[in-house]
Amino acid sequence: MVQKVKAFELRDKSNEDLKKQLDAMKQELFQLRVQKVTGASTANLLNIKVVRKNIARIKTVIVSKQRDELKKVYEKSKFKPKDLRVKQTRAFRRSLKTYQLKKKLLKTQKKEANFPVRRFAVTMQ
Repeated sequence: MVQKVKAFELRDKSNEDLKKQLDAMKQELFQLRVQKVTGASTANLLNIKVVRKNIARIKTVIVSKQRDELKKVYEKSKFKPKDLRVKQTRAFRRSLKTYQLKKKLLKTQKKEANFPVRRFAVTMQ
């Protein structure tokens, strides 16, 4: 029976080791699928799910390592790739920035300058 690999163990390995292990898992998955077609015992066929999940874990660790390296590269740069930026919410990303909210049209600026808001002083008697 195939053992389930742990993600924390994979993070300690180098990229070359991970790629070798990934190739081995893919080869094993191929063998299991061949056995399935030829009509092998069901005990081996239960390993297909475990192998598929192992492959996914290995790929996830590889991608996370690549992202960590890219984060270090773009750490001090002014612009970052979109997938490395902070996600936030969709509405927040689409909302106007404060300087954009405060901008006024030229016509509005002239109107406010020439016709200020009147202030009335009401006296009580």
